[in-house]
Amino acid sequence: MSTQPVDGMDADVAIIGGGPAGSTAATLLARSGFNVVVLEREQFPREHIGESLLPIAFLALDQMGITDEVLQAGFVRKYGATYIWGRSREPWTLRFSEVLDDAFFAFQVRRADFDKILLDHSERQGAQIWEQTQVTDIVQIGGRVTGLRWRATDGREGELSSRYVLDCSGQASLLGKRFDLREFNEAMRHVSLSGYYRGARTLSEVYPDLTLNDDGNLHIVSSDAGWFWHIPLAGEISSVGFVTDPTHVRGKNPEERTQFFLDNVAETPELLRLLDSAEWVTDRVDMDSDWSFFCKSFYGPGYMLCGDAACFVDPVLSTGIALAMNGGIRAAMGLTATLRQPDLEPLTMHWYDTEYRQTAQDFLDLALHWYHGERKREDWFWEARRIVDPSQNFSLQQAFALIASGASRVPGATSHLKLKHSGGFSPEQLKLIYQNFALELSDEQQVQLDTYLEEEKAERDYTPITEHNLLESVLTWAPGVSWKPYMLNDQDNVLRPATMVEIPDGGSTKSHFLSIAATSLLRLVDGSRSGQAIVDTATEELGVPTGKSPAASKQLVVGILQELHAEDALVVA
Repeated sequence: MSTQPVDGMDADVAIIGGGPAGSTAATLLARSGFNVVVLEREQFPREHIGESLLPIAFLALDQMGITDEVLQAGFVRKYGATYIWGRSREPWTLRFSEVLDDAFFAFQVRRADFDKILLDHSERQGAQIWEQTQVTDIVQIGGRVTGLRWRATDGREGELSSRYVLDCSGQASLLGKRFDLREFNEAMRHVSLSGYYRGARTLSEVYPDLTLNDDGNLHIVSSDAGWFWHIPLAGEISSVGFVTDPTHVRGKNPEERTQFFLDNVAETPELLRLLDSAEWVTDRVDMDSDWSFFCKSFYGPGYMLCGDAACFVDPVLSTGIALAMNGGIRAAMGLTATLRQPDLEPLTMHWYDTEYRQTAQDFLDLALHWYHGERKREDWFWEARRIVDPSQNFSLQQAFALIASGASRVPGATSHLKLKHSGGFSPEQLKLIYQNFALELSDEQQVQLDTYLEEEKAERDYTPITEHNLLESVLTWAPGVSWKPYMLNDQDNVLRPATMVEIPDGGSTKSHFLSIAATSLLRLVDGSRSGQAIVDTATEELGVPTGKSPAASKQLVVGILQELHAEDALVVA
């Protein structure tokens, strides 16, 4: 694997870093026919912490076409997580099957193996992989990033020109640092110490209420000085990490940090029950910064940031890999749209930043509450419901399970995650899921939702506005309605320009999409024009589409206005 870097090459996209974010984007861009070069500092396989995935990762694996290979790699299957946190020392378990299809799971992976599988696949799909190649600088022309300078391990140096640079360099965040974009969260300033054990007991051996399926769970255990993760990996290996305040290890050398770690293991009885007969197989602990940060912008002229280079949340919810791969999908979609139609760059980049940032922010909000809330299970459940379900249609457990599974409120972010077919989501809950989560419904659930929406429409006692009344009345926006040009992810995972109208709906907001041409029409709705004036002006400004008569063009505008009235977006002034 890997090709030798070549000085003076041109690429459509240069990707810094071959981790999950970089390899996801590289695969999808290469499969779309673009010339992609990945510059990776290390030689794969290489070790890396962050071994626990969420079910949302299947979205990326499916789109990359690598799900079967990952399934056959022998990774431990993770059906949920088991927590001991705060005041109560009783364990409680979250299972993804509470909200997702009963067979749904994620993986606990050795990153050396998992990351290499993904990067090798990128190369097979047509991306060039330059391993052991350090990015030393960026190339700019007129303030726009147009390429990278690099140095190979043999001392050779060169320059790679590209239409775009995608920074997937992890917490090194090369472009985030270069352009001073990172904003750190002082309330989430931590470090992690981690290492490996062999031969730990399983969760079902230690906790009688758990089953063999639970043996693959992520196990989180709080202690006086921080909290531990325990991640079971293949070959009877366990990844164990300790997240603590930096002051606890400041000034300590590697041997002292290792002893501090082992002392805290010995002082945490719930963890010690798993590890007391296990063998510590690491010479000394690795220390990594877990200081949460977000970049002020996830893009700039000629570049984008993705994965930990864009933002780092916190390891407590195991969102790192899933969020990085989800970002890789979005980056590839955005770059594909912009490379094919350059005038879409401003709209596409805004879409990328908005949607990726909202997904990460949801995870950060819950992580913040995890550390600084009441430190009991019910309190985290309430916070999860505040984030994903302000209208309070979900049960507390359902709301927490949704966000802990990686589900996002951003439309399209979690499509292909199959909602649990049994267990009874109410029609109100299905409506919220349909509007905000884009989770995949079963045929039975879709019928239930459609029936409910029809019944809800009948209960509204809505009378469609006639064309005559529409034209004679002054039209204005209903309170709280907003609209903007946006990008719409269609069923083929292709971004297309559209107009998004956001409409208050109880305690949530529903999004209604129109063609991008509708933006010119919607600007005319200002509370001073009649429907007739809006139709006449819009028809004159937009012109008559090819193949349509003037009368048909006017009827099209009337139809859009009637559609918005039916959606409670437009009202008669």
